[in-house]
Amino acid sequence: MRKANGRSILFAVMIAIVLLLSKKANASRPYPWIHDSGAKIELHVGERVIASVPKEKVDIVLSCLNKLEKIFGQQRKSYDYYIKKCDNGTFVISYRNREDILTITPDLAKFHKSTPMILAGLWLTNIYEAHYGTWDVDKEGAPDDVTATWYGGPRWNGNRMANGETFYDWQLTAACNDVPLNSMVRLSNPGNKKSVIVKVTDRCGKDGMVDMSKLAADLLGITRRGISKVKMEVLYAPSH
Repeated sequence: MRKANGRSILFAVMIAIVLLLSKKANASRPYPWIHDSGAKIELHVGERVIASVPKEKVDIVLSCLNKLEKIFGQQRKSYDYYIKKCDNGTFVISYRNREDILTITPDLAKFHKSTPMILAGLWLTNIYEAHYGTWDVDKEGAPDDVTATWYGGPRWNGNRMANGETFYDWQLTAACNDVPLNSMVRLSNPGNKKSVIVKVTDRCGKDGMVDMSKLAADLLGITRRGISKVKMEVLYAPSH
């Protein structure tokens, strides 16, 4: 009992220190900070909740605070995040495929009544929304109506895409002819109000379409139907 109480006190002290330091969250630029909501610990960037964990897993969010602070401090218009799939069923959100940011284990996904892959996609979408919902990015007019499909599985995983990257259906990527490669676009499903932000990494069969990864389709709720009308909003488009 004493050991358990000691650990609880240690968690409380760690959280209190971070909450004290996180007053910087009120600065003009988005800043990562954590909030003790009682039942769980929430990771915020500015006003947006990025992720949440049970208190006993507070290290997951504490370990990424400095990393996210550096990334958001860059004030870039394009960010290279990736989702890595591990052998033990764990998924990891990494930056530039080198620095691990958030780790989603099966038990953490179970806490959220989700799967590690879906939770990784949700959290990465939250990170993207914190980037593109805050900075004054070059948006290319009103959202367009496009036909959405999806692809994935062993036939496609490991294939090289038009931008030189490797396709995996657990990434947030899409194929589209209507915007430059490496553009960042928000796809919204008017039917269920769900949205996801993806990187355009490949080309597809015809204009006016977006062919997205299975994870992106799962998050939009179009996987079973296979094809749907969605709104596409360009958040960033390379100038070359």
